Amino acid sequence: MTLIESGADPSVKLARGWPLVFAAAQIGDTNLMTAMMKRGVRLDVLEPGSGMTILHNAAFSQKPEMLSFLIAHGLSVNATNYRGVTPLDIAIGRSKLDLVQVLATNGADLEPNPARGYDALEAARRQASSKTDPNATAVVTWLEAFIATNQPTAKPAP
Repeated sequence: MTLIESGADPSVKLARGWPLVFAAAQIGDTNLMTAMMKRGVRLDVLEPGSGMTILHNAAFSQKPEMLSFLIAHGLSVNATNYRGVTPLDIAIGRSKLDLVQVLATNGADLEPNPARGYDALEAARRQASSKTDPNATAVVTWLEAFIATNQPTAKPAP
């Protein structure tokens, strides 16, 4: 933060070509991210090699407050990497209820994803059945309730 505030170039690349902005997302520092944005850093950059967005990185790093911050600044909750993986896929795969909640309540697509072949609830159920992690079961329970209470509005008859 001190380097950025004292004029260091926030668009420098880290080892392996990663933009510095990915480090801010990974540590979850919204103040650092804000300072970088004030210096012109773009949030729509991709990680070299994987095509992961900063939002993917925040999900992978398990930073719900950073997810909320990035979504509030216009990043798509439904962004896909080169393999079609979304931030929600990462959150479900890590059995992180807080991340799933942030993403789902901000419009993450719960419908079948071509990359996984089934919907978010089925992904969570598969995760829960393959782990003894109570967090995986909590994700399933929450998604079931969320889906039941957030049905799309019916289209009027022609």
